[in-house]
Amino acid sequence: MKIAAKLCLGCMSFGTSLWRPWVLDEPAAMPLLDKAADLGIRAFDTANVYSGGESERILGRFIHSRGLRDDAFIATKLYYDTPDRLGQKGLGRSNIIGSTEASLRRLGVDRIDLMQIHRWDDDTPIEETLEAFALLIEQGKIGAFGASNLSAWHLAKAEIAAARLGLPGFGAVQPHYNLLYREDERDLIPLCHEQGIALLPWSPLARGRLARGAAQSARSQADDVATSLYGQSGETIINVLQGVANELEQPPAAVALAWLIGKGTTPIFGATRPEQIEQTLLATSINLTDEQVAALEAPYTALPIVGLPQTAKNQTPTATLARIMEGQKQ
Repeated sequence: MKIAAKLCLGCMSFGTSLWRPWVLDEPAAMPLLDKAADLGIRAFDTANVYSGGESERILGRFIHSRGLRDDAFIATKLYYDTPDRLGQKGLGRSNIIGSTEASLRRLGVDRIDLMQIHRWDDDTPIEETLEAFALLIEQGKIGAFGASNLSAWHLAKAEIAAARLGLPGFGAVQPHYNLLYREDERDLIPLCHEQGIALLPWSPLARGRLARGAAQSARSQADDVATSLYGQSGETIINVLQGVANELEQPPAAVALAWLIGKGTTPIFGATRPEQIEQTLLATSINLTDEQVAALEAPYTALPIVGLPQTAKNQTPTATLARIMEGQKQ
């Protein structure tokens, strides 16, 4: 699958602060989305679970207000339940179809370009999952489907099943991938390259650690999982990154993203301030030399394998969010 974009704007930061305190409500989110669009961003990634579906609603309203539907690439995710579908989760046929229909309504579109599984489901046969997505493609409700937070053997199992059944396979994968965490370089990423599966790394700036020198964001101040992902290591890598950034007279964040773009990926970046978008876009014009790439990569040492971060302490549970949101409507 080809993603016709060098960068993708992640929309986890847009929704309702009832879900997480650093999330921007719609009045604050719209100017940032406008800024991104004005600078040429046309790929957007969200999920049904972000702010209980409010992220999808805001993204949909923005795309329609700007008349961008024909140009925009919309990616979202399913697995978890939402306030309007409490208790309905997983990758069974019923939830895949029901969650997709709900996302289409929230986004206000008749087709989602890329629907992704938010995590693997050990309790559902992969054949059932593949057949449900194949039906949605046949109906024209999604263009392709992808996966986030899965291992190489999961992907290989899905690819084998899809080939055996004559069904489409995963067209894109979202790995946890950045200069501080490169464990998927061993197998998952080479497998994706070999199979022509697009790569959209999440947390490309290691939850802000690779944006040294930038003002600390509200999200980084509230973040309670970064240490579990990266520990206290990475200082040497960050220092080398700063040195390369100084050499190029570019922000460290832009250099870190340029490294990922050079790896044939489309990083998903987040933003809560306009200047973050501006600095991020600088990555598309940075061409790292082989020597600079080698310097950035040399200090890395293996880390323990980590998956999807545990639910942050500052996240309102879905059931609680449902009660709050319902109360606001009354």
